[in-house]
Amino acid sequence: MKKNNPEINQDFEKLLKDRMNELSSSVDCFDRISAKAFPEKNPDFSESGFTVCDLENVTGKSRKPLFLKWTAIAAACAVCAVIIPKTAFFSNLVASMGKSPKKIYSQVIDEINAETSRNTYRIYDMPVEDYIRYDRLITPLYPCPFKDCGKDNINVRIFVRTYNDIPTNQIYAVEYAGEYEKSNFIAVADTKAKFTDEEFEYLDEIYQDSDDTEVNLAVMANFVPAITAETFITDRYENKVSLASFSYNNIYKSDDEQVYYSASQFIYYGDRTDELPETYCYDINNAPDTDGTWKNAVSFDGFSSMPEESQSLFIHTPLFDNHTYDDSISFGYVIPALENDSNENRIDFYTMDFSELSTRTTSMLAVPFDSEVRKNLKMYFSKSGFMFSSYSSPALVVSSEKSGLNEVIYPADDNYYDLLTEDQQAEIFEQQKEIEKRIKEELVASEEKAKQAIVFSEDDRDFR
Repeated sequence: MKKNNPEINQDFEKLLKDRMNELSSSVDCFDRISAKAFPEKNPDFSESGFTVCDLENVTGKSRKPLFLKWTAIAAACAVCAVIIPKTAFFSNLVASMGKSPKKIYSQVIDEINAETSRNTYRIYDMPVEDYIRYDRLITPLYPCPFKDCGKDNINVRIFVRTYNDIPTNQIYAVEYAGEYEKSNFIAVADTKAKFTDEEFEYLDEIYQDSDDTEVNLAVMANFVPAITAETFITDRYENKVSLASFSYNNIYKSDDEQVYYSASQFIYYGDRTDELPETYCYDINNAPDTDGTWKNAVSFDGFSSMPEESQSLFIHTPLFDNHTYDDSISFGYVIPALENDSNENRIDFYTMDFSELSTRTTSMLAVPFDSEVRKNLKMYFSKSGFMFSSYSSPALVVSSEKSGLNEVIYPADDNYYDLLTEDQQAEIFEQQKEIEKRIKEELVASEEKAKQAIVFSEDDRDFR
């Protein structure tokens, strides 16, 4: 039986009371700290660099009601669906969402088959190496979308949609090995532009070719013709070069869905040697915005086929921004007809020899792949050779290296031209008008004189 000791009980009760008081003091302390850190009113903690409201915890993260978050998300979706314009970029982005590269690869192939069966296309076929090196002579506004895999017998087939025989920027390309069969496809590419038949109806009814004025000025400002009995041309660094130009007419569809005619002028040149130039410098005038023209360029395994660095022989060099020229210099150019040349599209090379004075090559360069584009190719030379020539009929011989065909061009031929400025052309036009006026006056005077002669003859007969 336990003993009930009053003194022990009193001591225990006192100790328990002291412990309870200490605990109560601790609780009050935490309450004061909480009140200090999280006041009911918004305090200013500018010295600390931040403020804390009664809806925030110690981490500073907002404790906004959950429905506010869902309201913000719903509003953002409404903006995307209603306010954002449905541009080509937006449509392409939506169309590409959720598609794997292999699915895009198959889709491009299906699109090529469908498009080429119902619309008109120019089709080019060549070794992929030629397309990589001479891309600007095949698709002048667009680079090659394929890499060089280093294997033999790799080709590329290019499909360019046309309208009224004018190329558009709806283009497809297929890289393949051996025969053109789906099982041999290596990579495919397509451009952003996709035309509908209705869009062509809004084009201007009258189509005008490009103006040659800017090309003439660029040639005269950046190149110098020889002043001896030779036909070579030098660039601004006094290097002998082969120089040519052509125009490229195109129906273009922009990213903002605008469809219009585009007439661009293309100048290119390379070192004049006995062999083909290893590189070309080029510039394009009045070119549409073609950055990122290729929408997809994907190989059969799902990887991108677009080269990281261009292996093209063509290097962009500004030529059309220089308008300082000497109007006394004398250029000429020829537009080779090569009537015996077939309509088959191919990479070809032409040389131009001044036959009467020299057998040395004065120009050798690759030419546009498309036979229609090649029809307006201009090959430039110095006219000094003609002026210093002692021959009565000097001529230029333009030869095709691959086909072996050649054409002799004389100054009186229709495809021989003098390069003139607008002022020179206007002056010649005025001179021609004066000549025509003088000829008409002489004809009128001759007719009057003839009439008078007839009258005198009749008077003389009457007198007799």
